Amino acid sequence: MDQAALSSSSVLEALLKTNRPPTDEEKAIIQESMAPTNAKLSVVEAQISDTMAHIQALKLQIEEREIKLQRLHEEKAAILETFADHRRVFSPFRNLPEDVLREICIACVEDSAPTLTYRTTPLPYRLAQISSEMRHVALTAPFIWASMYIDYGTFGSKRDTQAYSILARRASEWFERAGGLALTIFIQDPSWPHSRFKRGESDPSSILFDTIFSYSTRWKEIKFESSCQVTSPLMVRIAALAAVDVPLLQSVSLEFDLSTPSSALHNIALLNIPTLKRVLLQTNNVRKFTVNWAALTSVTLHGKMDSHCLSKNEIAIILQQTKCLAYCDVYVCPAAFTERVEFHYTVKINLPFLETFHIDERSFRSASSGTSSLLDLITAPALKIFHIRSGFLELSLLEFIQKSPNIWNLSLPYLKRDKSLTITLGILRHCHIGGTRI
Repeated sequence: MDQAALSSSSVLEALLKTNRPPTDEEKAIIQESMAPTNAKLSVVEAQISDTMAHIQALKLQIEEREIKLQRLHEEKAAILETFADHRRVFSPFRNLPEDVLREICIACVEDSAPTLTYRTTPLPYRLAQISSEMRHVALTAPFIWASMYIDYGTFGSKRDTQAYSILARRASEWFERAGGLALTIFIQDPSWPHSRFKRGESDPSSILFDTIFSYSTRWKEIKFESSCQVTSPLMVRIAALAAVDVPLLQSVSLEFDLSTPSSALHNIALLNIPTLKRVLLQTNNVRKFTVNWAALTSVTLHGKMDSHCLSKNEIAIILQQTKCLAYCDVYVCPAAFTERVEFHYTVKINLPFLETFHIDERSFRSASSGTSSLLDLITAPALKIFHIRSGFLELSLLEFIQKSPNIWNLSLPYLKRDKSLTITLGILRHCHIGGTRI
């Protein structure tokens, strides 16, 4: 370190140890020592300024390039648009045979019914817009038009007479395209928003349903769902249908939210017609309905609330009346709600044709408590698919499965305290099931 640097350093050190201001001579010494560093700082600041200017210039170039790129993309899109007709000419659909196109159309609607809508184009018509060949197939394939889902929520706010008249015409055209095929209808009750009409006003939805019901002689399946808390006009209308009105009907699904149905629903003729094979009742009032159980091949019984579900005894009595049941899905009222029952049904139930059985039977206590299961009463030797959604008595299940040697699809609920695997292994040890899927 030279003498000048040493001098400036000592001066700076001395000043830092005191609070006095530096003298003119001390200022000169310190400033002289800072000169080389200030020179380096000026160089760095100049470089920073140059770099920032260069970055700004690059940003301007990038913006120019992005604008140019956008123009190129637009030019490309315009060029491709001139090829649109050419691409349609080379569309793979033009080379597909009619039977393949027909299968594509059928696959689009076979899992769920197309929806009748007011504001949007229904699926069958959208299929008809793909190509002229697809249009021909879609408009001439009766199966595509043999089902309809009438979802009131899709009609939007336009729910006046004119709107329902348009929908009625669409529905009529829809069913006419189905030719002579039997129809599947899924209806959501539109009555609840119109429960308070002005005096003298009528429900405009009746315009649509007059058309729907005019095709009732071709109904094969009807699914009706209602959120009304009181009996609606459409419920009464469905309940009044007789066998002569629905000669082809094989399946009925009714889902009601209402707590106390009117007497008009207690004897729904649909549930007793000779052609009926499948019934689904999801309501708090299953016990109110009169059903021809002996003719059914499929029965689904669910309640909306535990306190209104069918008890084990009530379900047992129903199953005892069946003669050819192949599919059964039941929810058994929890034991806490069945204390009112004064008897215990003990008659054994033989279901020789039952192949699929879903059961939800909750709130079981231990076997030593005297609690019994619906499974204790049932023998189903032909059973193939068996699903338990919740709670069961291990002993009842073991005995039931031993009487059903053909099960290949078994589903058990998850149990607490890590018992699921132990119980599953125990079940498999006690039965002779080959190729069972758990």
